[in-house]
Amino acid sequence: PLVVSNGDDADGTPMVVGTVQLDRNWEGPPGRVHGGYLAGLLDDVLSSAPGLVNAGPVVTARLSIRYREATPLDAELRIEAVVVRHSGRRVVARARCLVKGDAGGDPRVTAEAEALFVSVSPRTAEIQ
Repeated sequence: PLVVSNGDDADGTPMVVGTVQLDRNWEGPPGRVHGGYLAGLLDDVLSSAPGLVNAGPVVTARLSIRYREATPLDAELRIEAVVVRHSGRRVVARARCLVKGDAGGDPRVTAEAEALFVSVSPRTAEIQ
């Protein structure tokens, strides 16, 4: 149910944004999103970020996640990803999962991630 699009942050930096609302089918702890599924969502949105710098086909070489608080079910989630470094075949991107604050308050960050992607030749990408 993830919808992914490109946009810009408040400073005009290009970013990838994923939006989703998850129900009990993705439950881990009671009333909360399963951490493994959240990791998959973060990786999915992050894997679109290298396209912001025209990196071509990439594979995930490393994914690091910090769970800051439990992510609630039945809430609007927004996953934002930006490229922080691009050098040669390597692209480093960071993402965060946000949930709307209570009573219109500021969004809360429930998880943060950083990924290292490595460009592969189009031929290698076809084989996979």
